[in-house]
Amino acid sequence: MGESTITLQDVEVLWDLRVDGRPVTLHHVRRTVQERKHLVNDILGFWPEDAMLKGGRLKMSSMYRQLITLAPPDAPYELVRQYARMYILILLGGLLFADACRNVVSLNWLDYVRDLEAMGEYSWGSATLACLYSRLCHACRVSTITTCGPYLLLQIWAWERIPSIRLEMYPAPETGEFPVVGRWAAERTGVDPPGRRSSYYREHIALLRMDEFIWMSYSEEILASLPRYCRYGERIWRDRIPLVFWHIIEFHCSDQVMRQFGLVQNVPEPVNTNPQGIHQLDLSGYPGRNWAQFHSAWIQYWNARANAEVTGQLADTFRPSNDYLKWYHEHTILYISNPSDQNSEMGQMLQEVSG
Repeated sequence: MGESTITLQDVEVLWDLRVDGRPVTLHHVRRTVQERKHLVNDILGFWPEDAMLKGGRLKMSSMYRQLITLAPPDAPYELVRQYARMYILILLGGLLFADACRNVVSLNWLDYVRDLEAMGEYSWGSATLACLYSRLCHACRVSTITTCGPYLLLQIWAWERIPSIRLEMYPAPETGEFPVVGRWAAERTGVDPPGRRSSYYREHIALLRMDEFIWMSYSEEILASLPRYCRYGERIWRDRIPLVFWHIIEFHCSDQVMRQFGLVQNVPEPVNTNPQGIHQLDLSGYPGRNWAQFHSAWIQYWNARANAEVTGQLADTFRPSNDYLKWYHEHTILYISNPSDQNSEMGQMLQEVSG
């Protein structure tokens, strides 16, 4: 069938996260415990206990305690801003950039939430997508036991594109003033059949037919009906650019999924997804590093995104060309797991079809 993936368009349309903006970079500052406490008090308005700090991270339960008490109607302006910062931190640490614990948030975010007005200038959508790409890459390793990241975005994307794996529910036809994810805030009409383990979904996705995948989830009518802020970054949806998030550099290769934009899928340009070993970088090994400076060349590439759009010919069918299929079969693994492990007859039928 070919490739598909979550793109900048999906992030903005589904979640209303701005994609066209400043890159989310990091100057990793080394601080003592006392300096961390002072920082929390200065920005959030409370002095955290020792048990609430976990290295360079803050337990979110410390913020929950503060938010239990509602701000009064005549609350001082700074108190309102402190509450807003805590809600944003919980969103960042618990959903968009969650770690394996899901109960802590990095203190590096405090430098961002300090200036609430400036936060609107950043490309939170591209940072979230870079985080998801990176976490998926990590999750594919045999040695990986736990994983984390914005997987709710992946789940909603899959429901939008593959109806046969959706929950038994009817998504709302319209979202009103909400992004497309609002369609899924509906009552379930049933439960998953018993015995559906992960192997069921792996086999189903591996054997997916062309007519079981929705290449273009967002018609012109749907896009036109969405709030303007869900289409703010439309000009870069098809860009072939690096995505920047702190120490992470991932690549948005829209030319590999042109059918998702209604265009003919040709053999894409080669891409080196791990130049200079960037996939081996992590925060723990480089304390005190200015990642914005370290990744300055990639950031310049991102800043030139206005000239990075991939163009193509309108498609009259979603069926790929023979040249593309030949290339695809030479560059991918067609089956997620060996079908014969679950069904010997299926294994015989597919013998020698794929490595």
